[in-house]
Amino acid sequence: MKPSCVRLAFFAIAFFLLLGVPQEVNAQARAVTGTVTDARTGEPISGAQVSIRDRGLGALTNTTGRFLIVNLPEGRLEVRVLFLGFAPQSRTIEVAAGETLVENFQMTIQAIQMEELVATGYATQTRREVSSAITSVSSVNLEAPAVASIDAILQGKAAGVQVVQNAGNPGNGITV
Repeated sequence: MKPSCVRLAFFAIAFFLLLGVPQEVNAQARAVTGTVTDARTGEPISGAQVSIRDRGLGALTNTTGRFLIVNLPEGRLEVRVLFLGFAPQSRTIEVAAGETLVENFQMTIQAIQMEELVATGYATQTRREVSSAITSVSSVNLEAPAVASIDAILQGKAAGVQVVQNAGNPGNGITV
């Protein structure tokens, strides 16, 4: 090969290698991470829902209460933490390019009224937000039943709800 061809080949290879650098290396990663704990005991809360409000981004906490949400847009964002039996928490954060923020949440216990919670097959809403039919089961109907689990209490109490015991043995799972 002629020296000019070798030089041209070298520059061509170098050019394509520089163009082929993965985008992740050049991208400015933006994320928020942290832990969710019980404010009273300091124990981690597993399964808490951590989300970025109005963005469709979120995560559930793991068994150690940790979460990580990646690919955040730049700017002001509201981080919201929800877990049944605890007061919801929100915090506004400012995300800049290449930044990973650490936000830790300590959740406080909050009692809920049975009538305030509506569980559907796809979401949880308050009673006044629901546009479809609702069946109510009051706490009077649930008192002192002789059943092995809370799932079985609903059996025969709500129209349209199928409660099926998976096997005939006591203590086996129930499908609602």
